[in-house]
Amino acid sequence: MLYRFNFRNWLRNRKCLFKGVYEEFLCRGWLFNEFLERFGHTKKQVLLSIILSSLIFGGIHFVNYFSTSQGLLVTLAQIIQASASGMFLASLYYRNKNIWSVIILHALYDFAIFLGSSTLIKDCTTGTISSGMSSFLITNSVLIAIFFILGTVAVLRKSDRWNELPSKKKDTKKTEKRKAENRELFSVES
Repeated sequence: MLYRFNFRNWLRNRKCLFKGVYEEFLCRGWLFNEFLERFGHTKKQVLLSIILSSLIFGGIHFVNYFSTSQGLLVTLAQIIQASASGMFLASLYYRNKNIWSVIILHALYDFAIFLGSSTLIKDCTTGTISSGMSSFLITNSVLIAIFFILGTVAVLRKSDRWNELPSKKKDTKKTEKRKAENRELFSVES
């Protein structure tokens, strides 16, 4: 059964639009950048930074088990989705170095979650999630996680930022090529 949109309830829960701001500044703006600084910018180091910051991001959502009335299954599904979406958002942030783009995506994602809130999957008579809906929730969480992981792979696969600090061999070739071009460009003809 679909419920009528309750504007007063939306105002109480408007935080869904703003949670993305502090979560992104914490997990991408600070933690991810801190991991990059400590580990480095090679492919493996970047992936490690993405995974660690995303697992922490997902783990932060475990507090919802204690601070809200949602059950353990819903909380675990949320942790899985948050970790996977964190990987996707971290890869986008790494690719474009724009924290506001991931904040906006996070806010839109949270708003979409709010619009399709768990009232739609709860049994109308008991107010709890039925066993059939529990399996749907788990399947849905796994599919969403797969979507975000594939999105992460797609974003990072096209990344040209893997080696921000080029090796000396590549640097020498590029430097020599630039020097030769500059000599040709600025050579004085007699």
